[in-house]
Amino acid sequence: MPRYNVTLPDGSETYIEAPNPEDAARRAARSTIIRRPQVAGEPLPSLETTTPPPELTTGQRIVRGGALSMAGGVIGGAAGTALAPYTLGVINPITGAAAGAGIGEAVTQFADPLKSGVKDPSLLQVGASLAAPVAAPIARRVFLALPGTAAGLHQYAIKKFGQRTGDLLVSKFAPIPGTSSRLFEQAGRMATTGGQTYVVPTELEKATQKVEVELAKSHYPTKGAKSLVTSTRKMIGGGAAPVGSVGPPTLPNRPVPFDEFRINQVDLGAVVRNLESTSGPALGRAKLLYKAMWEDIERSASSTSQVLKEAVDMFKREEAGKFLKDGMLKAWSHRGGIPQYNFDSVLTYIDRNRDTLSRLLPAKEIDEISNLIRPYTKYPPIAAAGRMGIESTPFSQRVLIGSAIGATAEMVGAGTGNVGSSAIYGILGIEVMATALTTAAGRKFIELLAAQGVPIDRMATILLQAGRVALPPPDEKGKKAATTAEGKPIITGGESE
Repeated sequence: MPRYNVTLPDGSETYIEAPNPEDAARRAARSTIIRRPQVAGEPLPSLETTTPPPELTTGQRIVRGGALSMAGGVIGGAAGTALAPYTLGVINPITGAAAGAGIGEAVTQFADPLKSGVKDPSLLQVGASLAAPVAAPIARRVFLALPGTAAGLHQYAIKKFGQRTGDLLVSKFAPIPGTSSRLFEQAGRMATTGGQTYVVPTELEKATQKVEVELAKSHYPTKGAKSLVTSTRKMIGGGAAPVGSVGPPTLPNRPVPFDEFRINQVDLGAVVRNLESTSGPALGRAKLLYKAMWEDIERSASSTSQVLKEAVDMFKREEAGKFLKDGMLKAWSHRGGIPQYNFDSVLTYIDRNRDTLSRLLPAKEIDEISNLIRPYTKYPPIAAAGRMGIESTPFSQRVLIGSAIGATAEMVGAGTGNVGSSAIYGILGIEVMATALTTAAGRKFIELLAAQGVPIDRMATILLQAGRVALPPPDEKGKKAATTAEGKPIITGGESE
């Protein structure tokens, strides 16, 4: 019977006795014995005794080969979430998932309890499994940093702020609207002097006289400052202190009814908020009078009923809410038809009006407000040219980005054969992508990536792990090189005895 020299699937060569080349090829495809060339007189083992068990399908390889690494990643991620507060973030969901996936893959490679068909344990596969939970979130964050994503990220920040932080601010620092009015009415009914409570504006008188002296000395008094003094004098009575006078100011001779004093204080607060945008000399004097009115109203409340004290506290919080609302409304704008919100300007507004807010809220609560808003400052409004994608970056940066993309494309064999032309295509590609991402659908897609980051990262990690398992290991490349396109062994010739 003729003997044919064949190449087996494992890349080795041998001789097989067969009636024809086709039968030799069929027998070689079933054989897993690594043979050496036959020595004269040496008997050939029977091929029927070397038929291997059926190979696993791709789906079976993915399930058996990736089950432990995927399960380990889930368990490690949960453990990282639980331990993060106690390890200063060193152990977190990402590092925990990576460690769990690496341990699970190591068990598969060196023990293979699920019979996934691992022949030679591979540290490379362990490393790839460990890297997958880290690569997925990094890839998503790199994508979110590309030109054109700013509009979608900012849209996500606005929605998140409105749904979570805005409601939290209102519930934490502002009472139910109308609370102070009801308490003031109750306090008025309880008053013993004709049903009315009065405020002696001692501090307001001092502040008014101070402003009057400054205006009398100034050759450039502003109309706004003069109007403030005139309106205050109309309410509290008395006359202006003479220029250059010394000694304590004259006390006012007109106590002001509590309701009248409170209404005027609300109006003065509105004046302060309107003047805040100009930051002129009238603003400082308005704040001085506003602060003095709070000192007088608090002193009057402290010597009366508990109900009035509660009313004043609620009143202060309502006024603080008005100040915060005014600053937040001023942060709204539009850029290219896209809503914008400048979180940095809100923080600036709070810092600039801290002296006024400190009369309304404790310093600790003002800091809490700032801390609630500060995380959103990483989503700045898009620049004037931001909707045009990469045009918003300097030319030198565009060249670097395009060159990097071109060089990367050349390294992976997907370029044009020239780094320069690949760089140009890279720049154009980013511009097209940036333009697409600033559309309504693109912004929605970026918002989804930002809002659903954790589920997307986990899904991407599972896909990476499945792809890693599905790809043939490096040592199988030689086998493919020794087979035909149909997967049959290469027959190199035949001999006859």
